[in-house]
Amino acid sequence: MRNWLMLMVLPAAAGCGSLYDRLPANAAPVAEKRAVPADARTLGWHAQTGTLKTFWGDQVITLRCRGAFPANWREPGDELWTIQAANQDGTAVPFAGVLSRGTSKEGQKVTEVRPPLDFARLRDGIYLLIEPQVKLADGKIAEVRLTALLTEIRKHGFMPWRVKVPLVPDEESALTPKPTEPPPGDFPSTTGTPVPL
Repeated sequence: MRNWLMLMVLPAAAGCGSLYDRLPANAAPVAEKRAVPADARTLGWHAQTGTLKTFWGDQVITLRCRGAFPANWREPGDELWTIQAANQDGTAVPFAGVLSRGTSKEGQKVTEVRPPLDFARLRDGIYLLIEPQVKLADGKIAEVRLTALLTEIRKHGFMPWRVKVPLVPDEESALTPKPTEPPPGDFPSTTGTPVPL
């Protein structure tokens, strides 16, 4: 009798993992409502990751990003984004905002997401953040390097799993140089100390 019960439990337990095999389909929490300025310069980037080990199984993410940078750009969030990101099954990875790094009044390094995220309304899933690394010269944009950060949100907050993805410019130039590091390859997991965003 005991062996029979054990056989009943094993198939049920084996099937539990299938609940997390598929990446949830979520809508983007960011909706651009601003008009693109007439003087904006539109730039494009792309990338594809290797196999990433996630809570929802193995994921290969393909990204295409287009940013419209106005002539008077001063800080991350001044630009407008059109983002297409999806896994190997075509499930969208939603764009959640732009990363901005700075220093608080107390002199501490701060990283924030713009616009602010409402975690109470975010469903579990993998989300995409963009960090535009812009250099200005004489008040004008001299260089743009773009990095995407894939991050897992569960239980209404950031989880430790994060993957940084340097994006490749559609047209390599002095304004949009190629990344200095390759896109992530096959990772068993990410390690380190979680950093609140």
